[in-house]
Amino acid sequence: MLFRLAAILGLLLTSFTTVAETTGANTLPVVASSENTQATPEELAQVATQLLIERKLDMAALIVAELLKQPAPPMQALFVAGKLAELRSDWNSVILFYRAMLERDPSVLRIRLDLARALLMNGDTEAAQHHFQRVLGEPGLPESVRANVLLFLDQIDRLTFSQTLSFEVLGDNNINQATASEVVIIGGRRFILSPTARKRSGKGLGLNWQGQYRFGDARQFSLRAVLQHQNYPSANQYNLTYLMAFAGWTKQWSPAHSLSFEAGGHASFYGGHNLFDGAAFRISDIYRTTSGWTFNPALESKQLRYPDYPLRNGWQQWLTVDMTKAMPSGLVWSTGASIGRNKTHDEIYNFISSGAKLGLSLELPLRVTASVMLNYLETRYAGRDPFFAERRREKKQSVEVGLIPLTLNMKGFAPRIVFGHIKNWSNIDLYQFQRTYGKLAFVRDF
Repeated sequence: MLFRLAAILGLLLTSFTTVAETTGANTLPVVASSENTQATPEELAQVATQLLIERKLDMAALIVAELLKQPAPPMQALFVAGKLAELRSDWNSVILFYRAMLERDPSVLRIRLDLARALLMNGDTEAAQHHFQRVLGEPGLPESVRANVLLFLDQIDRLTFSQTLSFEVLGDNNINQATASEVVIIGGRRFILSPTARKRSGKGLGLNWQGQYRFGDARQFSLRAVLQHQNYPSANQYNLTYLMAFAGWTKQWSPAHSLSFEAGGHASFYGGHNLFDGAAFRISDIYRTTSGWTFNPALESKQLRYPDYPLRNGWQQWLTVDMTKAMPSGLVWSTGASIGRNKTHDEIYNFISSGAKLGLSLELPLRVTASVMLNYLETRYAGRDPFFAERRREKKQSVEVGLIPLTLNMKGFAPRIVFGHIKNWSNIDLYQFQRTYGKLAFVRDF
C-alpha cells in the first residue's frame, strides 16, 4: 500500500512519472475508522497523503509533524514530509527525509531518484551523480526512465559551475618514496646512503580541489582548474603542490556521449621549489549506456621542464581507458588500462609504462560505503643507468581500501578513512621501496 501511494503521488508531483506508472496504481486507498477506534500511524500517514494531493498543505504538515516525533515514523510520513519540503524548496530537509527512507529500504528506486534530483537542486552535483549512476544498475527500470537519468547526468556535466573539494589528514611511513636500504653497491664498491636518500615517515595535511566553469550557448566552452597540496610540518622539504589549468571545448554528440578537447598548462612544486612546469593537452571521450556502463578513454600529453634538471626536459604522453559498471544493490565495478611514454633530452630518463587497475565500491548497512582499488604498473627505461650499468625496470603494485561512514557527516562533508600499501620492485635496489599510508579525508556526503 505504501508504494502504491508513493506511485500515485509521484504521478502528480514529480518529474519521474514513468516510475510511478509502472506500479499500476490508479486509486487511492481510503482510511476507514470508527469513532471508537484510534487511527494507526500508517492510517494517519495516508490521511496526510490525501491532504497533500488535495493541496491542503497546512493540515498535511500538522499530521506529518506529529508522526515525525515517533522513533520510527512510517515510511509514508517521511515521503509526505519530503514532498512538503520540496514545495518549500527546502532541499536540505528533502535530502534528510529521503535518506532516512533509503536507510530503511535501499531498494526503493523512486526515492533514490528523488534524492538524486534534490541533491542536484541543492548544488551537490557529485553526490547526485553517484545516485543517478547507481539507479542505472538496477534491473527492471523502464527505458524511458533510464533515458531521463542520462539527461540528468548530462545536465550535471554541463552545469555552469561545478567543483569538488576534500580535506585530508595524512600519515605515511615513506613520504619521499625512498629505499629503506642504508647501503648500495656501485661499480663493486660499497656506499652508505645519506639520511635524506632513505625513506622518511611523516604526518601532514592535504587539500584537493577541482573546479570547472562552462559558458557559451550550449555550455560548449569551459575553464577547468586543479589544485592538489600535501604539507608535512615536520618535513617541509617534502611538501608537494600540483597545479593544472585548462581551457576546453566539448562536442556533445548526444545526452550520453561527448568529446572534449582541452589545452593549458601545469606546474609542480616540491619542498617549496619549482620542480617542473610546461604545457598540457588532453582529449577525452565519455559515453554512458542506459544499462549502467560508463566508458572514458583519454589521451593526455604534458610538457616537463625541469629548471634544475635540464636533462629531464621533454614530453610525457598517456593513453588511458576507464570503465565503470553500476550493478544492483549499489555495487559499482571499475576497471582501466593505461600506457605511457616519457621522452627526454637524456636517454636514461626515457621510459614506457603500462598498467591496469580494478576496483569496486559497495554500500553497506548503516550508511557505510566501502571501496577497494588494486593497481599494477610496469615501467621499462630505455637507457642504461650510468651508475649501475643496467637498464632500469620497475613493477609497482598497490592496494587501497576506503570506508565512508555517512552518518558522521558534518555540514555536507563525511569522513573517508583510507588505508593503502605500495610495493615498488626494481632490478636496481636503490629504486625499490615499500610505502604504507593512511588518510582521514573529508569528502562531500553521498
